[in-house]
Amino acid sequence: MFTLPMGLLHIVAALDNPNNPTGPSSPHLNFSSPAPYIFSSVNGLLEQWSNTFFPNGHTIAACGIPAHTLLYHGRHDSELPPSPEWLSFDIEMAYGIMGSLPNSRMLSYRTTRAIKCLYFDGMSANLMSDGVESQMTFLYGDSDSIPSRPWPPRPGRPGKPPGDGPPRRGPPGKRPGNPEAQRDERPPFGRWNPLDDEYYRAAGLCNWIKEKGLGGKGWGFEGIVRMNAGFELIWCDFDSPSLRLVSNLNVSAPRIEMENRRQPRMRNKMIRSPPVGQVVLKDGKPVHQADSPEGPHGPGLTDPSEPFRGVANWMWFTAAARRYGFSGTSGTGTGRGEARVRVNTCGIFTFYDPDMEDQDAARVESERTSLNISADGWWDGPEEPSMRAAALEKLLRRRRPHRANHVSSDDGEYMRTAVENRMRAVLESERTSSNSSCSGVDWQLTMQEIVTFYSTNLRNLLHILEEQPAKTEKHWLTIRSWLESIRMLTHWFIMPFLEYPRGPYTNESLRVDLSMDSPVMQEALERCQFQYGTEGINQLVEGERLLSWAVDETLGGICQTIFEVGLGVEYRWLLHFNQDPERHKSSHFEENPLLLDGKRWKMAVEELMAWLGWAEQWTGCEGPCGSDEICYIPMWPVMFNGLGGGRRQEAEEVPRRPGPPRWGYEEDLWQPYCVNATEYWQRMLSESDGANRTIHAPRLPRQTRREVCLAMSSDDIVANVRGAYQRATETAQFLQANVPAELRNPKVAIVCGSGLGGLTETIHKEPVYETPYAKIPNFPKSTVAGHAGKLVFGLIGPAKLPVVLLVGRAHFYEGHTMDLVTFATRVCKVIGVETMIVTNAAGGLNPEYAVGDIVCLNDHLNFAGLTGFHPLRGPNADELGPRFPPLSDAYDLELRQRVHKAWKKLGLDKSKRKLHEGVYAFVAGPSYETRAECRMLRAFGADVVGMSTVPEIVVARHSGIRVLAFSLVTNNAVLEAGPRGDDPVVQSMNKADLDAYLSKGKANHEEVLEAGREAAKDMQELVKQVLSDLGAA
Repeated sequence: MFTLPMGLLHIVAALDNPNNPTGPSSPHLNFSSPAPYIFSSVNGLLEQWSNTFFPNGHTIAACGIPAHTLLYHGRHDSELPPSPEWLSFDIEMAYGIMGSLPNSRMLSYRTTRAIKCLYFDGMSANLMSDGVESQMTFLYGDSDSIPSRPWPPRPGRPGKPPGDGPPRRGPPGKRPGNPEAQRDERPPFGRWNPLDDEYYRAAGLCNWIKEKGLGGKGWGFEGIVRMNAGFELIWCDFDSPSLRLVSNLNVSAPRIEMENRRQPRMRNKMIRSPPVGQVVLKDGKPVHQADSPEGPHGPGLTDPSEPFRGVANWMWFTAAARRYGFSGTSGTGTGRGEARVRVNTCGIFTFYDPDMEDQDAARVESERTSLNISADGWWDGPEEPSMRAAALEKLLRRRRPHRANHVSSDDGEYMRTAVENRMRAVLESERTSSNSSCSGVDWQLTMQEIVTFYSTNLRNLLHILEEQPAKTEKHWLTIRSWLESIRMLTHWFIMPFLEYPRGPYTNESLRVDLSMDSPVMQEALERCQFQYGTEGINQLVEGERLLSWAVDETLGGICQTIFEVGLGVEYRWLLHFNQDPERHKSSHFEENPLLLDGKRWKMAVEELMAWLGWAEQWTGCEGPCGSDEICYIPMWPVMFNGLGGGRRQEAEEVPRRPGPPRWGYEEDLWQPYCVNATEYWQRMLSESDGANRTIHAPRLPRQTRREVCLAMSSDDIVANVRGAYQRATETAQFLQANVPAELRNPKVAIVCGSGLGGLTETIHKEPVYETPYAKIPNFPKSTVAGHAGKLVFGLIGPAKLPVVLLVGRAHFYEGHTMDLVTFATRVCKVIGVETMIVTNAAGGLNPEYAVGDIVCLNDHLNFAGLTGFHPLRGPNADELGPRFPPLSDAYDLELRQRVHKAWKKLGLDKSKRKLHEGVYAFVAGPSYETRAECRMLRAFGADVVGMSTVPEIVVARHSGIRVLAFSLVTNNAVLEAGPRGDDPVVQSMNKADLDAYLSKGKANHEEVLEAGREAAKDMQELVKQVLSDLGAA
């Protein structure tokens, strides 16, 4: 019997008052507790979305399938399937497995009564990964008894002979050195393929059900439900009256007539591997691959002359997407999981059960090391913002690599007994027709209701807390508005459980009444934690007690945090802001304690979300997707990179992070995106073929949503700010791992424009870390002369201020999207840069400016942004900055003051070179401006013009980075109108004189570089002096 003290989670209230401006310690969330894992696992049962994110199943559950449910099976002969065999819930899956070849047959079945089934969660039908581990552990009884199997060779490559490679774990007492190590009922190593073990599992599970008296022909449990791209049913006995054959049809379509000389070559390219033979079980013994020609082919294993081969894969993918079970904010699906199967929560077993002592202890020990968790479950997170963000992300996703691979023999005995007892309790409940063995509570529905309410509201609360007003902004109304936005959410968190204390309110009364230690608040907190308590319920079976405990403990973590934040908000509101803002009279108000509280609240919510681990709820496409599109996540076997490793098919050749075997690319999972049928099929073929080539893919009608511009897709206009932030975080993690510790957190970034790469000479020679952009993940490469394309970390000035120099930049005119143009700036934000100095070479529009003068920018004209190419267009990344950032003060006044002081300190005010302040006009380029365009820009107030800088400035200010920008005037624009052809002076010129006349004032890139070299020394000294003064401040 399961017994655990409610105190296992150890959520304790802070000893200090929560409204103390110094702030109490955060609530203790026990990161070693299995409660949030049990909760999340059960919440996601039968949801394609959740189980794709967390593919290693940890739950075995009793389930039911209603009468009159359609099921499908595909074959290449007219025979009826042997027993056991697979059935799919979606016809698209059955066609994808067995269609697209001559004599493809589709068998349709219908259930004649409500049937019982056993469900293994996770990617439990992914034959090429650890998703099947829970089934193997259940069949063998413990982890050590599962014989190891080598991976099959890739198509066209020979397999490894037995014993080649490192030793592999075998059954207890049977190690690879022992000839008995390979003695089991499955095929020898040299002939193994995934289907051999697949039919072994099917027969083993069906036999276990029969041997335990839990089901048979026409009664009890008759099948096993599993998931890959969609859900399938392993049917134990096709002679059962519970299943009726409706039809057996040849669904092969006429083939496309192809030239004979082309067909063999296309077959070699498009058919990835020979057909895989099906294993047919006879007399309970497995018959291996070579013994039968019948077998599934799957995606890509089909004849290229089959007209629906491409659409078949897409339709299989769309069918699986209909079962995502999560709609979110991105159009990812209908919000239904596999509704044709219903979990009976009376019969749930989880590998997270604390009574699985060895399995639980191994997980706890592993996470203590990898996640920096103390012996009593405390998380010791880093303080540096970018490192903290990376650590929180790892915590949030920590359930993904969990495996049921430390199940001891004692654990295994408990597991098998528990599963059998809970399945028997489900049968007993049906026989008595009174739920006498179960409470009747739908625990999964309870958990889904909790997730539905709290997941979105917690995310929204975090976003508001991140938009904290700047410390220098002491306007009472602004602070009040921000706090009011927070209160609008926290009120709904605590309202069902709290009675407000009576006024009048004073500082002292509020401290007492809103204290987490007060009896009133303790009662409210208890009402919140046990809102789904089981008092009054007469009977909970063994598994239900565990689920009830997981609900209470998960709510305990949520309630402790939301009450800490909510009561703190009420304290500040009632003390300072609970009055009509129009009648507010100026009074003494210190905003710093409130802002400090806000940071503490934000950290508490971040840690709560990481502890809950609902990563799948907070991941989705930047949507909504178009009506012809679906949000793509990798689902075996209809995913990109579905049959092995791979690299991006892009020019930069940056390797993608492979996931665990046959799980697809990790980026595709955590950064989902919308795809349509054409895009899906083209990428499937390009990755399987391994090269770019012309692809004759099936095309479906496209929607006008994408037809924004005839020459450019909408993806080039709409910036993917959130995706850029996620990539920037990955890049920052790479830099943190490679840059020396003393250089790892630069406070200043310097962007070196054309001809200004010499600014690297201003840093100390040691220590220095330098790396080309080409070796940095996600970084764009410059294609422009004068832009070296490297990142340099170093120290500058007497105070040894840590800086990073970006020598070279990506330009919009090179064909980069705005995301890539500004990507380096995003990375600077993530690694902790507080000030950015941006330099450029520009054309002078102001007649008072001379070539070689330096302009300190105080404003800009963003012509590209005004026409729609704005770096912030698209969904906002609240982690970086607000939706509508003000730019009236984009160029920091205090930094500009330092520039003028440094100019005089260096004696440059006595040189021929002049320092100006002016307005920069950003144009897209790459051509230099015409005379008429120059006159227009000057009339608009521009002093200099160039093809860079402004996108970086906009993103830097959006990210809260202070900005100082310089333009080096490298040529003077010609403002007067060009010569007319009928001008008598022009008429009298010969060709040489005419060429000389026309070249006067004409800009070219070589002159820009030369002028930059001449003025570089003064620019370098000026920047160095400003940074030295900044470091000493």
